[in-house]
Amino acid sequence: MKKIEELIKMGICVLSPTYQKNVGNVTKIITRDGEIFIDQRTTKTVLKRIAKYYTIHLKSCRSKYGEMLHQRFNIPILLNKKLLLIPLKMRKPKFKKDGAKGYINLYDIEKVTEKEKNIIIKLKNNIEVITLARMKTVQDQINKAKLISGVISLNSKDEQSYPSKDFYAEYKRPATKGDIAKLQEEFEKLKGVVEKSFISQKQQKMEEINYFYRK
Repeated sequence: MKKIEELIKMGICVLSPTYQKNVGNVTKIITRDGEIFIDQRTTKTVLKRIAKYYTIHLKSCRSKYGEMLHQRFNIPILLNKKLLLIPLKMRKPKFKKDGAKGYINLYDIEKVTEKEKNIIIKLKNNIEVITLARMKTVQDQINKAKLISGVISLNSKDEQSYPSKDFYAEYKRPATKGDIAKLQEEFEKLKGVVEKSFISQKQQKMEEINYFYRK
């Protein structure tokens, strides 16, 4: 089994809770090149290890973006400009503490389809992942993750780190005026947070420069 640091460098697409015979509750990890690995730790533990690698405090991360999205649970987790994990139900746990939630990287999603009442997420490496969530839930979670991604990219010059126009077009779907209005409202709120932060930092810098010249 490769170390989690090596898998991160390979590019993690999916963290999926699963049961392995004679082992128990483990995590299936799918990487960007399509390789599949089994980590004998739980998905919750693996996620904490990945967050530690990026020096991200999970609770603070969830709190920050949860407040922006007005949501308390199932918050997309931004760990890196190329790793934004979307939480989705992926199995029916045998025991309550085992957990049902897995994670899929926003930037590795190719398309979402429904087949025989199953919601299938096809990755860019052509691997298909089945989620037990409803189509509306999957689409909503993707939209919220894209919302976070869009705000973070406002001050980023690395456009390749974010989904292409084709990616967004892939997820166009019929929506009510209420859905569109709500997303627009949330985006403007998030945009405002970023702009205020930028202005505050600029003012602080100017004060430091003025103080230097006064001396």
